[in-house]
Amino acid sequence: MEKKFVVVDLETTGHSIKSGDEMIEIGVAVIEDGQITDRLSAFVRPQKPIPPFISQLTGITDEDVAQAESFATIAPRVLQLLDGGVFVAHNVQFDLTFLNEALEEEGYLPYTGPVIDTVELARILLPTAESHSLSHLTEALQLTHHEAHRAGSDAEATAELLLHLLTRLQDLPLDTLRHLRRLAGKLFSAIEQEIDQAIQTVGLEPDDRFDSFRKLALKKRTEPVEWDTRTELEPFSPFVDRLNETMFPQLFPGYEPRTGQLEMMRHVYQSLDQETPLLVEAGTGTGKSLGYLVPAAHYAIEHETPIIVSTHTIQLQEQLFARDLPLLRQLFEAPVDITLLKGRSNYMDLRKFEFFLSETEEPYNFTLAKAILLVWLTQTETGDLEEVSLPGGAAQGNIAIKQLIQSDSQSQLGRFDPWYSRDFFHHAVRRAKQATIIVTNHALLFSDIQYEAGVLPKGCPLILDEAHQIEEVASHHFGLVFDGHSFDRIFRQLGFSSDKKLLTRLISLSDQYDLTELVEAHSETIDETLTKLLEEADGLLTIIQAYGLELASRKERREGRVTVRFKRLDQSMRAVQESAKRVELVLRRLRQAIRAIHKLFHDQREHMSYRERSVVADLKTVIGQLEEVEQAIFETMLAPHDETVSWIETTAKNRKLTRIYTQPIDISDRLHREVFSKRTCILTSATLTVSNKFQFIEQRLGLSELETRRFIVPSPFGYAEKVRLMIP
Repeated sequence: MEKKFVVVDLETTGHSIKSGDEMIEIGVAVIEDGQITDRLSAFVRPQKPIPPFISQLTGITDEDVAQAESFATIAPRVLQLLDGGVFVAHNVQFDLTFLNEALEEEGYLPYTGPVIDTVELARILLPTAESHSLSHLTEALQLTHHEAHRAGSDAEATAELLLHLLTRLQDLPLDTLRHLRRLAGKLFSAIEQEIDQAIQTVGLEPDDRFDSFRKLALKKRTEPVEWDTRTELEPFSPFVDRLNETMFPQLFPGYEPRTGQLEMMRHVYQSLDQETPLLVEAGTGTGKSLGYLVPAAHYAIEHETPIIVSTHTIQLQEQLFARDLPLLRQLFEAPVDITLLKGRSNYMDLRKFEFFLSETEEPYNFTLAKAILLVWLTQTETGDLEEVSLPGGAAQGNIAIKQLIQSDSQSQLGRFDPWYSRDFFHHAVRRAKQATIIVTNHALLFSDIQYEAGVLPKGCPLILDEAHQIEEVASHHFGLVFDGHSFDRIFRQLGFSSDKKLLTRLISLSDQYDLTELVEAHSETIDETLTKLLEEADGLLTIIQAYGLELASRKERREGRVTVRFKRLDQSMRAVQESAKRVELVLRRLRQAIRAIHKLFHDQREHMSYRERSVVADLKTVIGQLEEVEQAIFETMLAPHDETVSWIETTAKNRKLTRIYTQPIDISDRLHREVFSKRTCILTSATLTVSNKFQFIEQRLGLSELETRRFIVPSPFGYAEKVRLMIP
């Protein structure tokens, strides 16, 4: 039997009747048999004037509600509409709580039936939406929504959204629906019946849109375009002339030639062709992106070699990918295959997700995250976690959820991992090696150089956009940071032997391999050492915080956030270093005990199931994390050399926010050795020169000894005549 859905939206003066807030408008839309069959839209007369902010938000004034009926008069009609229906709202907890308080005030029983929250449902079924606000969703889905923040219009828009979402549910593959059915009981929304109907509709026939493996449905991947060696490219110089004379005027109405951009294209191509480094300063409005992308694509197709384009931030990387690169494809007859490559931790690890999904005891945020990720896996080809909106901010667990499922190098199972052939990160790396242009960011570039990870193809040309940021990013990557959250991550994953976390799973696993006595002995050591580490780590953070505040000026302390430089060889660092040595000692003892357990299980790995090997692999991740923390403590506080700059960031309010940084003072030799002498590099930015000379940046980046070409693209803007400074 078809359900009756009763979609409700309220406009109110605040969040709670008990705090004196009142209803000023109610909207109801009733859905039966997939159609809106009944409506209610009415102002409600409040006892007090409407606050100006609410009038501004909703457009409802005191004049609008002066002659309106009281809620006491409207309530019977609302109850009649609600009878036998499912209560639906966009953020159901607010509307339902407020309506129930209003009903109780008038002597009626509150609504206690099933509910559906369209925010929750939209988060699950539209996992990549930029926002899940009603106005954003209705605009993105092109649904009718005449007046935002007006109850009648919002109720109708929410009703249309619900119908759209229920259609989306019917379109999911069987494996995904089965998992959602298991999770549904822990969600706010009563959608079990809708999932059951979808399962019946889908049936058992395989769906060729999806790759079904180990009871998970993934979107089928499109394979990258192979190099087409038969395509004849016209030489670059006449190609640029043709762009300017015919192609750009066709693509851009009102096109005016940008001489600087065309000159930049020729300089970039020449540098790539002659394998010489190039510095290009190109200000706003010069068309810098196409200035390097066009020659890069031409050179890459011509020489069948990928070219790496690196930007400073992931956001700019995605902007380049979405805006400029589709245009590039229209300019070439040969296929231009472009791929986006990020750092490993940006990608989901399917092995880890499978385990995350199988955990049964979890908070609501984790249940919601599982549902969101299940649907997202049917939509994503990349597995890039930046695409999906996970519940909660950092304080509420978003970071924790990401850490449980993100890829890392330590816990890889290689040939033992059934997910290896479908692994998102390895797929991204393989795809990059076949691409025409690889778009990445400076953080991944320098991380790859630092750890010699081999993620980016070696030796191929490199274009560094926003090159003025390179020194800062490289210094950060060649330096180290220590903070209290490093310990939190280890505690959260490892846990004590009674915590139902990794250590507990290892103890229960030891029974199957006659290792119980040995593992329990080591786990006792781990429990004792963890307790000691909690105490010593807290003490270290307290001492660093006190030292940082002592070095700070009174003004800085008063403002809250303190940043102070220090020298490791100073006598005043003695107390910090003594505490750091104690923490380092405890960390080493903990790592040795964990390594001993890891070795016991590692020796049995040939006899282990995939699930058991995964538990042991996660232990290896913890060992890697401990090594990183040890190194960070040594380099930031104990290393005897002082060819670095070191500083403390802290606050008097929260010692957990205390951090110590150390970075090399001069990275020019390292950049020269590891980057610029190994491949052709084009560096471009709006700000590379000082007094129209490149000398400063050449010295800082280690380019002085190379035969570097230089070019300044003149800006098309007449700043002197056009700029106006306004001070509010």
